[in-house]
Amino acid sequence: RGGGIAAEALRQVLALHPGSWEVAVVARNGRAKVFWPRALAAAGVHDLVEEARDDDHWKGPIWSFRVDPA
Repeated sequence: RGGGIAAEALRQVLALHPGSWEVAVVARNGRAKVFWPRALAAAGVHDLVEEARDDDHWKGPIWSFRVDPA
């Protein structure tokens, strides 16, 4: 944990698959709620928006963003 491997894997996946993305994290997953904002910022995504959801369909943050082609 904390070695940067997951963030690097994310960066590589996003580089291979540009476009619009969403990442949803269940509210009780505290580690994921810390990981995703940091990893997305490090990956250089664009138009990052966080939506805090708490309804019948989802409880937790959802990040939407765009990845440009290399």
